Parts: sequence; structure tokens; C-alpha cells
Amino acid sequence: MRIFQSRQLFPDALSTLQELQRRSFQLGMVTNRYWGGAPFQEDLQLLGMVDYFEPAKTIVSADEHIRKPNPHIFTRALAACQVDKSMAIMIGDSLIADVAGAQQLSMFAVWKPARYEEVSQYLTTSEGMTVTEYNHRQLALLKDHGTIEAPPIPAKNQKSTHLQHFATGLIRPQLIINNVSELLDWL
Repeated sequence: MRIFQSRQLFPDALSTLQELQRRSFQLGMVTNRYWGGAPFQEDLQLLGMVDYFEPAKTIVSADEHIRKPNPHIFTRALAACQVDKSMAIMIGDSLIADVAGAQQLSMFAVWKPARYEEVSQYLTTSEGMTVTEYNHRQLALLKDHGTIEAPPIPAKNQKSTHLQHFATGLIRPQLIINNVSELLDWL
């Protein structure tokens, strides 16, 4: 199934990409897909994303024969973009593939959980803070420590949810967002 058939863009995705581009951010993409090449580029065209992601900076697992969270796929994206990992930000919806994968290279990771309200509720009831407070705390920790530690990658056969992995404290993104445009407030 092609992207445009199986996924919808977040309502604020294109406007956020446009603003990031206006601010001179270099944009790259790392995605776990079972097909790549021309069909993938056609899908980006149909979604209106081709103006933001150059083919050379779009790293598709099917083309590379490696999948997130393998850090090598992120290394390839960094090389394609000619960006040092300390200057890169990974934004994704998978706590394991995107966040923990990027953090294997000590990259700054932003999580846009599919079930944001569950994460927000967990933080409020179990850790006594809002998502905004969590984000401020994570940024302060990063400023104090200066590095991002690589979390363990859970085994694939585990049936745990992203929230359960988050609750263990082992995988902690630097930021959690509900809407893609929230990135603009933090960058």
C-alpha cells in the first residue's frame, strides 16, 4: 500500500515544513518503508512534500536495506545532509524506531506520539508534570549534561506499548509534541 493510500499528513505538516525551510533548516527524511525509489518519490509528490525533501536526502529503508532503529540509517541521512549529529533533530511518531534509534547516535529526538493524550495523562498523574514542564526539564538536563545517552532498544517480540516503554524511563525524548507546528516554538 502506498503512502498516500495509508497515511494522511498532519494538518500543520506542510506549513511547518515551509516555515522550517524559511528559517534555513536543512530537511532530510528517514523512513521505514517496504518500497522506495521512484514510487516513493511519486508519493511525496502526491502529498505535496517533494519541495521539502530532496531525493538524495530521503533515506528509505527499502533502498538502504536497513531499518530504524538501526543507527546506520540515521548515519546515512546525516551524511546525505552533510550535518553533524550534534546539529540534527529527529522528529518521529515511534518511541523505539525514531526516538531510541536517533538517540543511539546521541541525536536530539522529538516524539509526536499517536496517543498524545495518554502520554500527557501519564505525565500528569504519574510524574506530576505537564508535557510542557517535561520538555523544559529535558532541555535543562541536556544543557546540564551536554550529551544524550543511548537508551536500550527493546526486543521486537515484546508486546509493550510506547507508553509502557516511556513509563520505564529508559527511552525519554528531548521533546514531546502534539502538533508538528509546536516544533517552531521550541527551535
